[in-house]
Amino acid sequence: MRTHPPKYMYKVRGDLFHLIIDGIDIDFASPYELYTYEHYMYVKQYLDYYTAEDVKGIEVMSTMKYSSKYTYRFVGPLAIPGNDFFVEVTTRGGSGPFLKKTPGLYIYRPLAFAPKKQFYSPRYIVKNDHGFVDARSTIYWTANVITDKDGKANVFFYTADKPGTYTLLIDGCDMNGNIESIRKKITVK
Repeated sequence: MRTHPPKYMYKVRGDLFHLIIDGIDIDFASPYELYTYEHYMYVKQYLDYYTAEDVKGIEVMSTMKYSSKYTYRFVGPLAIPGNDFFVEVTTRGGSGPFLKKTPGLYIYRPLAFAPKKQFYSPRYIVKNDHGFVDARSTIYWTANVITDKDGKANVFFYTADKPGTYTLLIDGCDMNGNIESIRKKITVK
């Protein structure tokens, strides 16, 4: 009977850590005895192998309410509930811990089409007693400013009610793919 915790193991808040990948406990396939240095390196190998792009979701079962089913299934029906901490990783491939990767291969997942949205900019009336204080942190944003042949454009916007310093962030590109970024400050009194 073991009187003190094993030397080589992953623990979370004092509970034994179990890594489940796509419903398969990686300890099941381990050729090494539990809580040895070799087993510790075996678990580390899986933790280092997956990238964020491979992972679809991560579920953490730390309380007995959520971990008792996992304890019964992966540790055994006679195990003491509440001594184990389970992390289940769901991969995009769904093939469990035996994911095979091709070296140098990258999966490109482009963003889905999104219709253009317009930034809300209030329309002020000529009178000044509109009854509310404008305290917006972002004053104006637009995705499409077209310049003339000299690269100049006029942009108009209302400032907030509070005088102060505003930071202009201008990012853009030309038809040849050249990009530019400018940051300037203006003072409104």
